[in-house]
Amino acid sequence: MSIFSDIFSLIGGFGQKKAIGNATQAQVTGATNGINTINTEDQRIQALLAPYTTAGGQAVGAEGGLLGLNGSGDQQRAIDALRSSPLYQSLYRNGVNTSLANASATGGLRGGNEQHSLYDVGSDTLAQVIQNQLQNLGGLSGQGLQATQQSGSFGGQAAGDVASLQNLIGRIQAGGILGKSAVNGQLWNTGANLGQDVISQLMSAFGGGGNPFGGGGNGSDLMSSLGQMQGSNAALFGG
Repeated sequence: MSIFSDIFSLIGGFGQKKAIGNATQAQVTGATNGINTINTEDQRIQALLAPYTTAGGQAVGAEGGLLGLNGSGDQQRAIDALRSSPLYQSLYRNGVNTSLANASATGGLRGGNEQHSLYDVGSDTLAQVIQNQLQNLGGLSGQGLQATQQSGSFGGQAAGDVASLQNLIGRIQAGGILGKSAVNGQLWNTGANLGQDVISQLMSAFGGGGNPFGGGGNGSDLMSSLGQMQGSNAALFGG
């Protein structure tokens, strides 16, 4: 190879190293952006599902209290709260008014049957409210369970995707390191060839090739030329 070819090879090698670095960085940036996008979407989904998972958890606790799973005292407080609720009060008043209207129409307004009927209105209304509450809580806890499952499924998928991209980043960076190492080896070889070409050119300029530091005929020619040059200089300058 000529000196110019060696120089162009060196320039090309340094350019190749820079290109490998730029390509590696671009790929790492792309994978990192992918990780950020997945994390952002996961956070958005979790925020959307949070009200359902929270409400579902609260519904499970309320179901346990109303069914007596947390003790009789907690169950009584839950029943008293339902009896004081606007729903129970409205249903009870409607039931009482209906019973009184029927008794008035049949002339039994002050009879014992009417009193028993009014008692039944209160107990039946409370049982109805409790049953409706349990159904509503069951539906809400079911929605919470479904939201929790969806949240876990999406979160697990997101975690897997992020792990894959992180693994990809590692492979990209390793490939960049190996690529630069290979180019460095080529640069060393090219540098060595350049040194040899420079020496060959210098030796040719002094009238011979080969090793300029002795041993062969070319070295002897170079040393002879140097001796002649020294003799000429001595004759010219009187020394």
